[in-house]
Amino acid sequence: MCGLPALGNTGVMAEDLPLDPFLKVPVKVTFIQPYQAVKSYVCPSCNQTIEAGTGHVVVVPLEAADLRRHWHRACWEHRDRRHRRQR
Repeated sequence: MCGLPALGNTGVMAEDLPLDPFLKVPVKVTFIQPYQAVKSYVCPSCNQTIEAGTGHVVVVPLEAADLRRHWHRACWEHRDRRHRRQR
């Protein structure tokens, strides 16, 4: 079989995962519920603050967990149609 290896026991192939729009590498996406969001973050897509208590997604590159980013759900869902906004 060609391509990237399966991830653990999930049977999911790394090539089937979404790509980080900036790094162009496969990522794991985790949905964070509002009660789980205890810190504020800056969304890399819109450069706006994700306030504590706001549901969002955490996007973690498979090969570089230290490069994880917190995104607004809408920004992540529309990442292919958006461009990084400059301040």
